[in-house]
Amino acid sequence: RWLEVAGHRPVPEGTEPEPAVGGFSLAPRRDRLHFDEERGVHWVRGRSFKASAGPDGFAFVPFLGARASRNWPVHFHLAAATVDGAPAALRRTAAVTREGDAFFLERGAVVAEYRVALDGVEQLFHEKSEGAQGEIVLLLDVATDLFGRAVAGTLRFEGPEGGVTYGAAVAIAEGGRRVNVETRFEPGTVRLTVPADFVEAARGDITVDPLISTYFVDTATEDQTEPDTAYDF
Repeated sequence: RWLEVAGHRPVPEGTEPEPAVGGFSLAPRRDRLHFDEERGVHWVRGRSFKASAGPDGFAFVPFLGARASRNWPVHFHLAAATVDGAPAALRRTAAVTREGDAFFLERGAVVAEYRVALDGVEQLFHEKSEGAQGEIVLLLDVATDLFGRAVAGTLRFEGPEGGVTYGAAVAIAEGGRRVNVETRFEPGTVRLTVPADFVEAARGDITVDPLISTYFVDTATEDQTEPDTAYDF
C-alpha cells in the first residue's frame, strides 16, 4: 500500500542499507506524511506512528522500534455524546472525508476531526453549543491490548516497549475562550467532560482538543523517551 507513495531515494552512505531495488530504498521518507485509501478507510503514516480513519472510528498504531514484539493499535470510537444528560443524535457510522492533512468523521451532532502531524495526531470534537445548558460529556470506546492509566493529567496506554500518550484535553469556544476538560479513563472508555458554566457562556461550536502521540521505552535503561525516528516500520 505504501509503495505507491513512498518514492525512491538513494541509500545514505555509511548507513545500514534498507531493502532496495536497483540501489534505491523503498522505505517512505520520514520528513513528510504518507497517505493512502483502501475500501473507504483512509491511512496515514507519520514519523513515529501510522493511523487509519474509517466509518467505525480512528485507530492509532505507535511505532515502538524495529525490535518491537508486535503492533499495538489503539482504536477510538465515539460511543455517545450528551448535553446536560440528554443524548445527542449520533449516527452509528461516520461519513469520512479527508482535507489536506486532516480527516473528518461526521456523525451528525458531533464531527470528529483528526489533524495529522509528523509526530502525532490532534483529535478534535466539534459540537454546536448555541443555547445549550449543562455540561457536555463525550464517551469514547477504546479498544487496545495496551494497559491504560491516568498519568499527571494525561492518559497513558502502556506496553513493554512503549505506547500511546493521550494528552490533557481542553475545550475551545468561539473568540478563543478555553477551559481544561476533565479526562477520565475506565477500562474500555475515555470520558471527556466540558463544565456547564463554560458551555452556557459559549457561542457557536465548542471544540474539545486532546493530542495523541507515541512514547518509546528504552529497554536498556527503562527510561520513557520519544521514539527513535531512525527506526522503520
